[in-house]
Amino acid sequence: MCVGLLLIAGSVRADVMRLYDGDGQGPKLNPFAQAGVTYRWFNRAAWIRWENEGGDWQDASGARQGDVPFARVRVGGRPGTDLSLDVTALAAAEGIVLRQTGDATVQLASRESDTPPVLTVTTADGRSLNLLPTADATLVPSTAKGTGKSRVLNPAQTVVMQFPELPAQVVKATLRLSVVRAVGSGELRAYALRVPRHALAPATPGYAANYPLDRGIEKDPRTLYAEDWENPKDWWRKNGSGRKSARTSWAQDGGLFPTRSFAGMWLANGDGQVPAQCTTSEVPRGTGYIGNGLMGVHCPDILAEGVEVPTVHLRGLGGERDEVWARYYIKYGANHLHFARCEGGKAPGLAGNTSVAGNSGRPGWGIRGWSMRNQFQFVCDPENPAYRRIVFGIYAYDGEHLDSLYGSMWGGQEHSLLETDRWYCIEQRVKVNTPGVNDGIVQLFIDGRLVVNKDKVLLRSVKPAEGYGRWELVSKNKRPPAGKPVYTDHRGATYWLRGPTIEGDLGVAKFWGMVHGGGVTPTGVSGQFWYDQTVVATERIGCAVAAAKP
Repeated sequence: MCVGLLLIAGSVRADVMRLYDGDGQGPKLNPFAQAGVTYRWFNRAAWIRWENEGGDWQDASGARQGDVPFARVRVGGRPGTDLSLDVTALAAAEGIVLRQTGDATVQLASRESDTPPVLTVTTADGRSLNLLPTADATLVPSTAKGTGKSRVLNPAQTVVMQFPELPAQVVKATLRLSVVRAVGSGELRAYALRVPRHALAPATPGYAANYPLDRGIEKDPRTLYAEDWENPKDWWRKNGSGRKSARTSWAQDGGLFPTRSFAGMWLANGDGQVPAQCTTSEVPRGTGYIGNGLMGVHCPDILAEGVEVPTVHLRGLGGERDEVWARYYIKYGANHLHFARCEGGKAPGLAGNTSVAGNSGRPGWGIRGWSMRNQFQFVCDPENPAYRRIVFGIYAYDGEHLDSLYGSMWGGQEHSLLETDRWYCIEQRVKVNTPGVNDGIVQLFIDGRLVVNKDKVLLRSVKPAEGYGRWELVSKNKRPPAGKPVYTDHRGATYWLRGPTIEGDLGVAKFWGMVHGGGVTPTGVSGQFWYDQTVVATERIGCAVAAAKP
């Protein structure tokens, strides 16, 4: 019986759910983009969490996080001695978890030491193999960093380890461990590692199913905005103004249109928005997800990235709404893998009024603004099983985090890992909460499958009498100036009005066309993305469908 999860098929099978013990200490700009297993994360760089902080396992009775070991051995005695565990019952598992009981203080040699763990297996045909771990680590609750490169393992915490795939018909498996330190006495117990795999949701349709190839979807009463990117003159008439413009090109019929500009196309160098060049390379006929037209942007290596596609403002489409859906297609070029130097960036998503806060390190607190742009983050460590994947999720500036300057990443675990050079259907839903009540809904679908589902979201507090706007949080060290309006929200947090106030009720105000906008470090490499088939609507849109057969 396969009780857990170790011994995955090595390098032949590209399984992103293999255990990885990288600790983020390499020469990358973002250490978390290298980190593997930690107390909270199964794979930190890939944004895949344990179901239970401190690791997941199954015991010999079949219970999750149970106490009945598959194997046990007394610990204590002198350093330099070996411990031996009969783990034959774990031969079909995907990994081994070691936990210690009693008052012993024991340290075991890790795979980085001179005396690493060794798994000796005997097969039915008489072969004997000695296998070293492919990963091992102690899951330490006191640090957010990985400890996989330590030379010792501490089973007083949880120890996880994984070995190469075992041959068939194992009749005996023995795990030998070298003791580095031993004080007192206790028991070392072995359990089956549970890799936190998640079921893939079924793909479900929306009303786009009624419009093959999206033809005519712009006329549906549920559609607020639709752009197929087939004719630049059309979208330019709807979106262009040229303020703070850079230059770009739009591809159609295998060629390029003359460069045009539109408001909000920019690259940031860390000191503000500056004009820069973003142009497409030549596009072969049929490159668009549907048809030949698409928006393709090629960004250079001299500045940090921050590129926008047209933002859809709802003020001209009936005003703010309590619930909005948005769908688009995006494809990242292979050269995009290291474009952001592991810092990641933004992708289009829904937002409220962000003129005061709710972005750029300005928390919204429920009374200043919010945004639910999508986010991408590269896995840029070549040793990580998820290398060359792009973590995709929601970069949430919601109203709950009073002590945070930045947004939260809401991801879909392994189902949020995208590949380069492939089109993906991205759809988002935001239903704002009743003011002061945690009943908002934020959802993300990838290729029609629900991957993020937040149903107790707070985006707005009860509206102050003076209105939402630039309120400042009052603390012991920051008192409100005399004569300024003061407001206490439903959580008991107090603010003073610095101004200005903003129009609206913090409903959904726009589909924010941010395609890349994270990080302030020059990229050092060029990057490219493609963007197509944008629809903003009042109901579930779903992915585009093929044309009906004649």
